[in-house]
Amino acid sequence: MTATAISTDTPTPTTTHTSTATSTATATAISTATPTPTATHTSTATPTATQTSVPTLIPTQTAAPAIGLAKDVISAPQKVSPGVWEITFGLTVQNYGNVPLSSLQITDNLSAAFPQPTTFTVQSLTSSDLMVNWPGYDGSSNVNLLSGSETLGVGETGSLRLVVRVTPAMAGPFENSAIASGTGSGGGTVTDVSQDGADPDPDNDGDPGNNEDPTPLDFEGNLFDPPFGVKVVTETGESLLRWTMVWINNANLVAVNAQVGDGIPVGTSFVNTGIPSGYPLPAGAPAGSLASGVTCSDNSGLTSTQYCYYEGPSATYPRGRIVWRGVLGPDYSALDAATAVNEIAISFTVRVDAGISDVTNTAFIDSDINGDGDVTDNGEQQDATASADWTRPASDVNLLPDTGFRPGAIHLLPDQPAEKRYTKQDIQLQIPTLGVDIPVVGVPQSGDGWDVTWLGDGAGWLNGTAYPTWNGNSVITGHVWDAYNQPGPFVGIKKLKYGDLIEIRAFGQVYVYEVHENRLVLPDQAGVVLEHEEKPWLTLVTCENYSEQANSYAHRRMVRAVLVRVEPDK
Repeated sequence: MTATAISTDTPTPTTTHTSTATSTATATAISTATPTPTATHTSTATPTATQTSVPTLIPTQTAAPAIGLAKDVISAPQKVSPGVWEITFGLTVQNYGNVPLSSLQITDNLSAAFPQPTTFTVQSLTSSDLMVNWPGYDGSSNVNLLSGSETLGVGETGSLRLVVRVTPAMAGPFENSAIASGTGSGGGTVTDVSQDGADPDPDNDGDPGNNEDPTPLDFEGNLFDPPFGVKVVTETGESLLRWTMVWINNANLVAVNAQVGDGIPVGTSFVNTGIPSGYPLPAGAPAGSLASGVTCSDNSGLTSTQYCYYEGPSATYPRGRIVWRGVLGPDYSALDAATAVNEIAISFTVRVDAGISDVTNTAFIDSDINGDGDVTDNGEQQDATASADWTRPASDVNLLPDTGFRPGAIHLLPDQPAEKRYTKQDIQLQIPTLGVDIPVVGVPQSGDGWDVTWLGDGAGWLNGTAYPTWNGNSVITGHVWDAYNQPGPFVGIKKLKYGDLIEIRAFGQVYVYEVHENRLVLPDQAGVVLEHEEKPWLTLVTCENYSEQANSYAHRRMVRAVLVRVEPDK
């Protein structure tokens, strides 16, 4: 627009503005009083603006899906039947992202948590706010806990309860992890490995993905029950007993680690048959241990033997013991060996010492009750026993040998049968106070006892008693009156008194015994003369008080002495 101002006085420009996108103004001043040049101006004093309308902008939010999962043992394992324990797990899933999560799923592979030979069964799966896959979920072939069709909103949580029954083969620890997954609005899938406990994000950093501790499970205390054993004894020969014990794991549904110990009973000694057991000796076995003479039989793939041997003498087991160690397979509810299939049978032979008429044998089993793989914990030793007794028939009770001939006569001796021949022992018996210095031979024990007819002027060690100088009661006999109507070498032992010394020379040593007892006994009091001892004792025996009427000796003279020292033989 153009504006023109005309003044007769002082020219005053007049400006007119029209608002447009671009404004141009022209001013012309005319005066009659004083001629004034005309000026033209371009002015932007008040521009006229033309504007384009722009909508209000709202910031766009980026989708950040996130999920968290926690798993917890709600209650300690509860025993519901022998070997079977029930556990309740709780699972909590939460949407930690900013978008809903569809196709929600939780997987839990219990087979990985409880590997064979441990077994399990799923008892129930429940939830008050999620659709569970039940029945269907079994923890092995089907590991999906949920239906997989529902959505978990932003900030929402869901919980499940899973009840499982486990037959553990060990105490643990067993470790279990579940996995949660969901699909965000952009189509991407997010997952999270469970955190032990009830909170998927226990460090509260908003990132459950950095919390993935597995959920542990331990079966503590008395997890298993001990096996039971039965034992029998049979006579396999003169003074030989064959012991057989059978151990059966009848109270558990799984195999247990175990060790059997059977001390050689008092009054007997282990007989090494020379037949290998088929198993090695363990490292550190005591001196005298043998991997032969013991039989350990199992015919099952679930029962296995690690050691089967005779353990040499020790302070705890002075005659040694039988040891079996291995894994005993289950025979749940079996009542005897006939109904068991995984039993272990252990057999060995002992020789009964002379004069012993009663033997009791008791074996013990140590069991891995708490399932930690060993049998050394409190309450796991000698938690079951197997015992048997043997009594010699009255007709077989040994009479003490007849160690003298009738005085006043010379006796013609019969030939000595081969089965009654004596054996040389390289042992010399000396009684300094009596001037006795005679060799000792071994007298075998036969069906009618010991026959000392052919001893002459020597002494006889009664086989079946402890070997002279060894632990136990060594019985040596000699004639009081010989076949040639002469005094025998033991005619004077009735004079020995407490404190007198008796010496055995053998193996380059002198074994000195001190007399502690001297008395008369009856011929049928074999148990008194042959009484078992743990330490080295020496018993001398001979006949006394010949009866013409009975044509036999009425008594036996018994002298008992204990080893007091051992010296080098000069």
